[in-house]
Amino acid sequence: MATDLLFQQAPLTAPPVDLVFGETGGGIPDTNVTLEADFGSLQFEALVVPLAEVTLDAQFSALEFVAEAEYISNASRPTVGRTLTAWELGIETDTSSDVVFADSQRLPIGAQPYWQLASKLQVDFRNVLPNRLIRTRASADGGYQDALHLQPTSIAQTFAEMLRDRRPQSLSAFQDAVRVRSGDLRTGYQERHRDRRPSVSNRYDEARISGNRYTFRHQLGSSRSLNRRGPFQDAIVPPAGTSVIPGPVVPPFDPCYIPPEGDAVHLLFSGAYIPNTALFFICERHSEPPPGGNVVVPIRSVYVVLNNVTLRRVVGDIQLPALSLSLSIDVDSWTWGFNASLPASSLVDVMPEDGPVELEASINGTLYRLLAEKLSRERTFNQATIRVSGRGKSALLAGPYSPILTFANDEARTAQQLLDDVLTFNGVPIGWDIDWQIDNWLVPSGAFNVRGTYIDGLTAVVGAAGAYLQPHPTAQTLRVLPRYLLAPWDWGLITPDFVLPSSLATQEGIEWVEKPEYNRVFVSGTSQGVLGQVTRTGTAGDLVAPMVTDALITQAAAARQRGLSVLADTGQQAQVRLRLPVLPETGVIEPGKFVRYEDGGDTWFGVVRSTSLDASLPELWQTIQLETHL
Repeated sequence: MATDLLFQQAPLTAPPVDLVFGETGGGIPDTNVTLEADFGSLQFEALVVPLAEVTLDAQFSALEFVAEAEYISNASRPTVGRTLTAWELGIETDTSSDVVFADSQRLPIGAQPYWQLASKLQVDFRNVLPNRLIRTRASADGGYQDALHLQPTSIAQTFAEMLRDRRPQSLSAFQDAVRVRSGDLRTGYQERHRDRRPSVSNRYDEARISGNRYTFRHQLGSSRSLNRRGPFQDAIVPPAGTSVIPGPVVPPFDPCYIPPEGDAVHLLFSGAYIPNTALFFICERHSEPPPGGNVVVPIRSVYVVLNNVTLRRVVGDIQLPALSLSLSIDVDSWTWGFNASLPASSLVDVMPEDGPVELEASINGTLYRLLAEKLSRERTFNQATIRVSGRGKSALLAGPYSPILTFANDEARTAQQLLDDVLTFNGVPIGWDIDWQIDNWLVPSGAFNVRGTYIDGLTAVVGAAGAYLQPHPTAQTLRVLPRYLLAPWDWGLITPDFVLPSSLATQEGIEWVEKPEYNRVFVSGTSQGVLGQVTRTGTAGDLVAPMVTDALITQAAAARQRGLSVLADTGQQAQVRLRLPVLPETGVIEPGKFVRYEDGGDTWFGVVRSTSLDASLPELWQTIQLETHL
């Protein structure tokens, strides 16, 4: 089969022509080239890359074949190393060294001593003792004359001979003492025995025992027997069968005396007449302020409170020795949160079994039902405690205790009826009640559709009207309260629930907040709702807040309450935080209550938005935060 070669460029003029088959790069497979030709005279040069087997078949008279093969390994052969220098090699030169100083001449230096050599002296030694003394090399020069020869028996040697001391000579500032006989030495004291006890110096003499007489101002009390009466009779064993546990016996309430209409009223004054015509009537037999009334705390120099905080397990009525206890709630919370610290020995009493342990806390007589949901143990040196935290009993309506359900209305229902429908399971009430305190409105069929827990369905309904949920401390009841009972610009018409002086607060904090001055807002439903335009009275309505949409805004009542919650939370505000004791007349001040705080000439009027209790006996404090508008 013939192969035609097509070249895109012009042929070279100078022969020969090299034909290159394949690429010169790496990775080319081996190639076998076979040429078959029939010619008379042939000159052929072929370059084959890579090296391959070439076969030529021809018929001709004379044939000359020249083949050249080149092997390219495609391996890089870089320069391994190369040293470049910026200078040429220096030429070796001979340089002589010049010495600045000449050689020093040797000078004979002699040593001149400060003292001359001592002259040799000959000294005669006499042996005054029977034994001969050992001769020493050092010569001794005596400063005294030779002593007279004495008999050996008249010499008394008190000490033995001492060894030669080679230490430097010591100079004495005194002359040598005159030698006396040992018999003339006398001491005025006897030698004492060595005492190894430490020396103790007493600056004072020993105290004498004296008797003192103590006189008491009071005599001993005489013993008296008191008769105590209980309000209950002796208990009896209940008969067989089902019995209803009776509740505590409440003594009959003794109301204040109110004279009949038309009868004369006689006033009896126990004190002397004073020139004051102001009469203040009060009934002292009321155990608590009447509903709807306000509590005025007077200014006092001292406020005395006897705090009583207890914690118990409801099942089994087991008292828990709480070391500390704290509770908190705010306007956006639908349950109380709590933390408690207990001794480690109480762990078995709060350990959950089939569910969370229900606890009951008493704060100066006010009871709170709580669920112990989380336990942790802490141990320090010689002390072990446990921390218990959880939520109020209304947490049973939320996860993880509540199932996930779908809430919808197949027929028209009011908002209050929707809450009653939520608190049912398969049409059966689950035991919770609703205390409805806002305006009601009608919700058409199919407008309500929520999937979640019980609390999700409740908050979806009350949130459409700008309201919030508040749990009852002990009962299974949820209150539905408006976020703003009246607009802040109409708070002058509200009677405060509590009037507190500044002398009652131990801590006070004020934070100023600046919010937009909205005076109009549009609220609307979705598929079946209404479009409402809520404008603040007396304004141009030129500052429009972001539009609010909710599927349950189906009537004007819902639109008006939702719009009020938006326009009321505007303008200049001050968040006032007060730390107060829990007085018997105030109790625990919960969110939603109106408080007037009087600080000298300054008065703050606002609504409580959060409450927290901190108990660590004997101290108990409550901290409230007020929303005030300037």
